[in-house]
Amino acid sequence: MVGIPSLEAVSAAAILRADLQKHFLTICDISQLFLDLEEVGIDVGGVALRRVPGGVYSEDVEIWLAHLCDGDFGHFGPGRIIQLFDKGRRICHEIVAEEYKHKPELLTRVLSILKFNEKEIRFVLGATATDLPTVQSL
Repeated sequence: MVGIPSLEAVSAAAILRADLQKHFLTICDISQLFLDLEEVGIDVGGVALRRVPGGVYSEDVEIWLAHLCDGDFGHFGPGRIIQLFDKGRRICHEIVAEEYKHKPELLTRVLSILKFNEKEIRFVLGATATDLPTVQSL
């Protein structure tokens, strides 16, 4: 399994998972996910990470989320939490589904490393199919 998970797909999946769990994420929360991946040997490409008081921060993540949270897709709420509208959620599902088409094993592995359970993996992939890889098969 080779490849680099895209910043957009990892972020979109994390946002959808948080939405499923009825909580919100911040830029630092999503930045931390990339550090978690790096720490277990997953190449995160050029996503620049730096430590800040209380966590990890990435300008790359902030720039992408600023685009995602613009206009009809969503906004940043109090405390810079990411709040998406339905249109933003649909875009996130599309991003994750597209990444899955090209890197199914990598994306499923990344999500399992980030402690997504199988139900959450299926949700963020927008999947009901039974042919998706399971965490146990990786």
